[in-house]
Amino acid sequence: DRDAICLPSLGVALPAALEAALKGFVGSRGLRLVALEPAFPRSYNRLRPRLRGDGALARLEAGRVTLGLWQGGQWRAVRSQPVARADAAAAVACLVTLLATLPPAAETAGNTLYLCGAADSAAPIDALPAGWRGVHLEGGE
Repeated sequence: DRDAICLPSLGVALPAALEAALKGFVGSRGLRLVALEPAFPRSYNRLRPRLRGDGALARLEAGRVTLGLWQGGQWRAVRSQPVARADAAAAVACLVTLLATLPPAAETAGNTLYLCGAADSAAPIDALPAGWRGVHLEGGE
């Protein structure tokens, strides 16, 4: 129902055949599938209390960066792309590319790029767009 939610929201889906195969696999072993949730929404929901103001969350995993961008408490965009090395530089490149595809934001000061996942938490987060700062959250999940 497209009229049920008045604010931009993030929805995820997976092929019904994949869900059926997973349920069949665990059921045949006497197990039960309790939850099935993609990694990015799981990370975002778990980390949401630590995310302040406008910004973006980049989830880094082997060969992939998934980045969600929000402003004023609403989603602006989400992008997931393969990368040679999932690190802070790849997250910044993803952010810069994504920002270039969007209309300019009214306010650019005080944005934060949060990194979670397979990032080296000691690595600097360099070359951020003007008005952005970088914050490492915990490493892998």
